[in-house]
Amino acid sequence: MTLRPFLARPLALTLAGLLLTGAASAQSCVTADQLSSGLLVDYESGGQVEVRLLENGLVELREVGSAEGGGDLRFLSRFGVYDIEASLAADGDNAVDHRVIYDYGGEPLPEPAAGGTAWIGPVTANFPDGERDAQTAAYVFGANGTLDIDGCSYDTLTVDATFVRADGWEGQSYLFFRDLGFAMLVGRSGPDQDKAGYQITSIRPVEG
Repeated sequence: MTLRPFLARPLALTLAGLLLTGAASAQSCVTADQLSSGLLVDYESGGQVEVRLLENGLVELREVGSAEGGGDLRFLSRFGVYDIEASLAADGDNAVDHRVIYDYGGEPLPEPAAGGTAWIGPVTANFPDGERDAQTAAYVFGANGTLDIDGCSYDTLTVDATFVRADGWEGQSYLFFRDLGFAMLVGRSGPDQDKAGYQITSIRPVEG
């Protein structure tokens, strides 16, 4: 499975588990200025995600080695919360025939903020074979907090998202790093799956 789901179906891909093991070590604390050069987020489970801020203001999240054959899965997202595009990336190239585009309806997508109640609206997943999966999404912004990782303390905000489809629903929990400007998935739940939690163990600059 992947950390970030495609929200509807896996595009007929056989997705491997979280493959790589990241080792946390003492390091300097990262800042938002380093996001354009890339940050690497390590999970306790061994998964790794490269995060970058693009020139168009979107955040790119690349799950390292989580696709079939050891390739990367690539997500373009607003604030790391609202996925705009999901695709298979191999050898640095985007596989267009394995790309899902998400259309959001209703009010503009707000930056997560405490006291910002919620964003509720329709989301349609558009698959490369022409299939469309319509669902209703509800993003609820929680309380401010802090998270200590590898000797560094980061300001955070909880975000809980629920996606309701004709065949059921799925819940996703995010942790938005307020001082870095992006969110990471930290939990999933649903009627057909056991509740899962993903613990972040390290955030560090991408080497090279």
